[in-house]
Amino acid sequence: MHQETWESKLLKDCVRSYSSAGRGFWAPSVVKHFGIPKYERASEGHLGISELSKKVHGLAKRYYEGKDLQTREELKEVEEEIDKIVAELYGITGDELEEVKKTLRGLKGK
Repeated sequence: MHQETWESKLLKDCVRSYSSAGRGFWAPSVVKHFGIPKYERASEGHLGISELSKKVHGLAKRYYEGKDLQTREELKEVEEEIDKIVAELYGITGDELEEVKKTLRGLKGK
């Protein structure tokens, strides 16, 4: 499984909408339904997600240590980049990605 794919807010939100209370977020019974590709070193998308994942962790640490609003915006931008790459891995177009995000916001009541 390509663990960095889990950095995608989009994928996390999809799993949350699918997962019921009491089941672990990373439970195999949940994860198997999302067809997460195995990590391939030669894949430009996988390498991009890996690099952005490292960046997300650094930004998140910086944000939570100092509650820096500029860092929070940078974090959102990097999360968006990850979502776009993950969408490409799943063959989701830009318009489809926006529709999925809209639907997930609706499920969250936003």
